[in-house]
Order: sequence, then structure tokens, then C-alpha cells
Amino acid sequence: MAPSGIITDADALEQKSTWTRYGNSKLANVLFARELSRRYPAITSVSLHPGVIATELMGPAMKSSVLVRWANQLIGKLVMQDVHQGAMNQLWAATAPRERLENGGYYTPVGKLGKQRWAAREGEMGGKLWEYTEAELKRHGY
Repeated sequence: MAPSGIITDADALEQKSTWTRYGNSKLANVLFARELSRRYPAITSVSLHPGVIATELMGPAMKSSVLVRWANQLIGKLVMQDVHQGAMNQLWAATAPRERLENGGYYTPVGKLGKQRWAAREGEMGGKLWEYTEAELKRHGY
């Protein structure tokens, strides 16, 4: 769902679909974890996919899309996890021995090193996102 590159322009992002904006935020999570691991290798930083969790996040999509409502009823119950199951990957990462984690890695449930899209592996994009974030924080007095 993420765009091919990170979108930092708020006006441009507003013109995108809800799912593209969501994907953009997830891409940013992965890029930040990788960039943090590159800049500060002494800090273990990973990004996680919790799995497909049955939460209220799907509520607006269920109301606005017949296709999403149909798909959820048909296969949602088979692939969705409850909130407690959805916490397992985060708990695993928080408690796993450091040597079991790849710094900058992306993990899928539970504790499986996942494959990242090319955009998430691309180091220059993470650096640009980091610089953009620092400039925005400074602009807002942080």
C-alpha cells in the first residue's frame, strides 16, 4: 500500500487515498528503524508487522467499501488475529536476546525476519526522511 517513495509533502499526501497514506506511514516506520540502526548501531532498532489484527482500524473502510466488507466477512475471520495475538511480535522483539535481532531488520509474526520492499532497503531515502524530520522538528521548536 505504500507509495514507491516516501511522501513528505502534506498537501501531496492529502491527495492520496487513505490506504496510500497508511502505507506511507508504515514505510516511514521501516525507514526510521533502518536509519536509526545505521546512525546509531549501538542501539538495536527494528520495525515490526503485527499481523492482520481485528481492530477498529477497518471500521471506516468497512462502511465505505462493499468490497472490503465482503472480503472481511469471507476471509477476515480466517486470517485476522485478536488484539492479544497481535501483540506477540512486539513482545517477542522487546524480549528477544539482542543477538537474535538484525539491527534495522523488519520482522513479521512472530519473530520472522521479513523481506523489505526495495524502497525500505534504499539507504538514501531513509537519510532524506531523517533530515526532513529533523528540519520539521527544528521548525516547530523541538
